[in-house]
Amino acid sequence: MNNFDNVAKNTLDEWINFLKNEEVKKGTKAKGLQAAKDSLEILKLSKEDMLEYERDEAVWRDYASGMSTNFLAGKLEGIREMAINAMHMGMQITEIVKLTGLPEEDIKSIRF
Repeated sequence: MNNFDNVAKNTLDEWINFLKNEEVKKGTKAKGLQAAKDSLEILKLSKEDMLEYERDEAVWRDYASGMSTNFLAGKLEGIREMAINAMHMGMQITEIVKLTGLPEEDIKSIRF
């Protein structure tokens, strides 16, 4: 690594440059190098900044989890509404199973 002249000729050189100089030059082709740089930047944070970063990450994880849960609940509600509408239209339960993907028992338990 000491003989590296800071000129990257291939992806290995790009990694060596990063390890030696902690930089990623524009147009880098080495896979994972940008992610490594991003991780290094996080590790360099002060204790106070790291706590703030971790709080922000927790908030975003909670937000994403809530959105996912709400999306799935909404999707299930929409499928149930579709099943109810299909019943109102006189479709057979076997057809509704094919249409919605719901188990037959679930469709039979739906009251409208």
